[in-house]
Amino acid sequence: MGTIVASRTRVSGVEDPAVRIFTGNVSGRDVGDTFDTVHRDNGQPCGHWTIQAIITNGRITAGTINEGIATYCVNDLG
Repeated sequence: MGTIVASRTRVSGVEDPAVRIFTGNVSGRDVGDTFDTVHRDNGQPCGHWTIQAIITNGRITAGTINEGIATYCVNDLG
């Protein structure tokens, strides 16, 4: 278990510089890896994300978290 900080730049072709925290199994994932998500309620695509940092046991173990990012939305990793 751990936490991934990921970002996306576009959603459906529209600029959307979102940053989110995803929690779950981080084994086998690394900074720069990408993954897709879907909306839990309707199964529609939610975004293509790039991992910026990995946090394990409360410490950043890979990557960095940019200063100035004030809020995160927490999502579950499958």
